[in-house]
Amino acid sequence: MKQRGFILAEFAIGLPLLMLGLWAMGHLLSSTWTTCRHLIADFTLQMEVRDAMSRIVEDMRAARSLEWDGVLSIDVYYDRGGEIIESAVGSNTARRPIFYYRSTNDEGRFCIYRQRQKNEKSMPITGSDLLSDVEVKKFLPEPIDDRLWRVTIEAESHISEHKFKLMTMVYAEGVGR
Repeated sequence: MKQRGFILAEFAIGLPLLMLGLWAMGHLLSSTWTTCRHLIADFTLQMEVRDAMSRIVEDMRAARSLEWDGVLSIDVYYDRGGEIIESAVGSNTARRPIFYYRSTNDEGRFCIYRQRQKNEKSMPITGSDLLSDVEVKKFLPEPIDDRLWRVTIEAESHISEHKFKLMTMVYAEGVGR
């Protein structure tokens, strides 16, 4: 009569092979997870900086005046909806300037804020996405002349620890007119 089943030698060989296979699959999963998380963090970092730069450039192009004293003050001709703020120079319609500046958020990270009032903070336009944990290292609008400005934003993801720097030149046609 034959008995079927495992013998001790098969078990002694099979168990380490099974453990080695499980370890290899876990290691692959872990490294794939880390790589995907870093890719998502880098993509989110780039998108946040590009979106912030796009918004700043759009407001600067529509500016009637630009000032930089640690805070970028933009006095615009029209609002985002296309509504003209002042119908004529010297009218009594109240202007609504836009202020861009770099400051810390509630978590202590530096972010870029876009505000309508100079000394009040609400939601930042960068650093609010948990997928990348972005911190703005540098925000610097530099005037080249009255109408030509260089804008630099440099940010870092605390997830992947990669940095992304974006620089552009902005010609503000309406300044000084």
